[in-house]
Amino acid sequence: MMRMVRASFLCAASVVVLSLNGELRAQSPAPHGEIVAYMADPQQSPAADHHVVSFHGELFRPSTGRPGSWPGIVLIHSYLGLNDSVRSEAAYLAKSGFQVLAVNLFEGQSLPGSIEEGESKWDALDPRMALVKCQGAMSFLQNWSSDPEQIAAVGTGGGGTLAIKLLVGETDSHLKAVVDEGGSLPAGVNLTSEQRRRILVQTAMVPNQGEAVGFLRRRLALSR
Repeated sequence: MMRMVRASFLCAASVVVLSLNGELRAQSPAPHGEIVAYMADPQQSPAADHHVVSFHGELFRPSTGRPGSWPGIVLIHSYLGLNDSVRSEAAYLAKSGFQVLAVNLFEGQSLPGSIEEGESKWDALDPRMALVKCQGAMSFLQNWSSDPEQIAAVGTGGGGTLAIKLLVGETDSHLKAVVDEGGSLPAGVNLTSEQRRRILVQTAMVPNQGEAVGFLRRRLALSR
């Protein structure tokens, strides 16, 4: 994987800086979301007995509008983990009118302190369980205060790849949009023309939040 010597990821008020020695430093701490528990569909569980699996994420709600009317977004982090940069992005999206559930793929683990540690944690993830966590988050939003017909997924790096796989793996039309920040389309995944219309791929080091929000509003029919 190509590494940048020094870069800043800007998401609202928070910044995560990659220093010259590869360590990660967070600045301007972002507010945490509400910790919520959600279940995976037993039929989607990779466990042999398909038992019910529970996960935790952070929920960010808009300050205006009615519960049940908000479009929902599943926010999926990269190998940097669910850090303050991700929380700032979630807060920004919530302020823009979306209810956001930020998944925690590193649940029960400390945040990576370096690029190498983050990559190691990401490589150790069970890809099936990671997808199940995202599917469970989507189901949670469909059944908790969001408009079940207006759901999107936003992901950074490997999280963007998971967001696209979430779209490809669904059997209905509930996932209306995917924003893949700094990622690429997964190799070997065949997308229909309609699925391609639902995907915005941003390849810049610092994603264009205005472009992403505009795309999400159009796809999720959010007027304001």
